Amino acid sequence: FMKKIALLFVMAVLIIACKSSNSITANSYTQEDEDEGIYDIPFAIIEQKPMFEACKDVDKNEQEHCFKQHLNKHLITHLRYPERALRKGIQEKVVVEFAIRKNGTVKVLEVIGTDKDLKAEAKFLIESLPCFIPALQRGKPIAVRFQCPINFRLAD
Repeated sequence: FMKKIALLFVMAVLIIACKSSNSITANSYTQEDEDEGIYDIPFAIIEQKPMFEACKDVDKNEQEHCFKQHLNKHLITHLRYPERALRKGIQEKVVVEFAIRKNGTVKVLEVIGTDKDLKAEAKFLIESLPCFIPALQRGKPIAVRFQCPINFRLAD
């Protein structure tokens, strides 16, 4: 019973603030990423940002908010606090850097954190995202990078 309460509390206080990323992390850069053009265009000047299918009919001014809202909903819905981390009371912020590719699929580029179970869960959460409508620049699909900090916190 207490475990369920702790997990519900964790889901209630999970703070997710994903943002676009323009910095390159040397460890995660590959030829495949170069071919995808992941690092070529700053997010601020992308003509059409990537979006969830549910956001495609939303006013352009509201699409970023819609994206964040659906991302948060997905992450909170699919969060499973790792059993070992729950037992040991492990809490931390894990940052997942990922790309939404030209075809709308997600590729995790790097996961930053200290606890292996929380890192694995954060990676799972991002990898389980549905296929997106890709970003467009000059009418052509482009890949875009994001960083998503996920705060794993337990009830006091």
